Amino acid sequence: FLIGKARIDIEQKYKSLEIKFSQVQKELGKCEHDLEMFQLRKQRALNQIKMHLPLKLSQIKYLEDDSMPDDISRGLILTKEQMNSLPENLSAVKQEGKSLNRKLKDLKNQYRMLKADLKSKQQQISSEQKKSEDMQILKFGKKIDLKLLRQVGANEELIQIRSKLRDSEEASHKSLHDWDVKIQRAKEDLSKIVNQNTKSLQQLEILRKSQLHLETILNSTAKQPR
Repeated sequence: FLIGKARIDIEQKYKSLEIKFSQVQKELGKCEHDLEMFQLRKQRALNQIKMHLPLKLSQIKYLEDDSMPDDISRGLILTKEQMNSLPENLSAVKQEGKSLNRKLKDLKNQYRMLKADLKSKQQQISSEQKKSEDMQILKFGKKIDLKLLRQVGANEELIQIRSKLRDSEEASHKSLHDWDVKIQRAKEDLSKIVNQNTKSLQQLEILRKSQLHLETILNSTAKQPR
C-alpha cells in the first residue's frame, strides 16, 4: 500500500508536469507567433505609406551605385522629424526583438527541462508500477486492480460510516426513550406530591375546624355560672 501511495503521488506529479509542459508549449508558440506578427505589422505599416509629394533632388537619398535608379517606387518618404527619430525607433525595435528572443530562449530552456523531468517521472512511474506489481504477485499471487481496490476501500469506508450513523441513531433513540421514561416518572411523582399536598391541606382544614369547635365549646363552658 505504501508503494501504491508513492505511485499515486508520482502520477499526480506527472499530471502536474504534463500541464506545465503544455503551458510552456503554448507560451512558446505564442511567443513565436507574436514575433512573427510584430514583423508583419511593422512591414505592413511601412507598406501602407502612400503619398505624392514634390521633392528636390537633394532630398532623394535612394541611390544605387551613387546614381538615381530608374524605379524608386519601393522607396520610403520620411519627414525630417521622422528621420531624426529613426535611430530611436530602431533602438526600440531592437530592444523589443532582443526581449522576445530572450523570452523565446527561456521558454525553450524551460521546455527542454520539463521534457527531461517528464521523461524522468515517466521512468519513476514505470519503476514504481513494476515494484507494486511484483509486491502484489508476491503477496497475493497475482496483480491487483488498484482502482477496484480503492473502490472496495471506499465502499468499506461507506459501510463503516453508515454503521456509525446507525449506532448514533440508535443511541439517540435510546437516550430519547430514557428521557421520556424519566419525564413520565417525574410527572407521576409530581402528581403524587400534589395529591399528598391536597390531602394534607384537607386534613389541616379539618383540624382547624375541630380547633375552632373546641375553642367555642371551651368559651361557652367558661361563661356558664358556677
